[in-house]
Amino acid sequence: MRMPNNRFEKLLSRCPTERVPQFAGQRIRVAEVIVSLENRRPVEIIRTCYFYLNFDRRGFADYETFMKHGALAIEAHMGSFWRFPEDTKKVIRAGHLFAARRRDHEAVWKPTPPLAGAICNAALDDPAYPRVRSFTCETI
Repeated sequence: MRMPNNRFEKLLSRCPTERVPQFAGQRIRVAEVIVSLENRRPVEIIRTCYFYLNFDRRGFADYETFMKHGALAIEAHMGSFWRFPEDTKKVIRAGHLFAARRRDHEAVWKPTPPLAGAICNAALDDPAYPRVRSFTCETI
């Protein structure tokens, strides 16, 4: 199912009226695909990102968990860049390695190569992957 970015931002903005009832109580896999456009047509994949998004029992996006997963990703990436004066060869700073393991288990997912290809083709408007029109968000 495809969702416009502005709708996704509204879901994460903690707006008390935006929800997706068909995802209530679920953790869903999200594929975020950034594309380059020419004449309003997608022509190239710039970046893909695969992550989980949790919804509460009423279909509201779980903003707190989303932000915790983001902080975990930053910790996993940045921890290896920091050095401390007291570091010696006997000290191994591995916090970022543990954060990366946790991120890979809790926050992100990896598609199979065929699924990744299908996602990219759909993002480039391949006619074999039509837009799903039945996707609905409810405003309370």
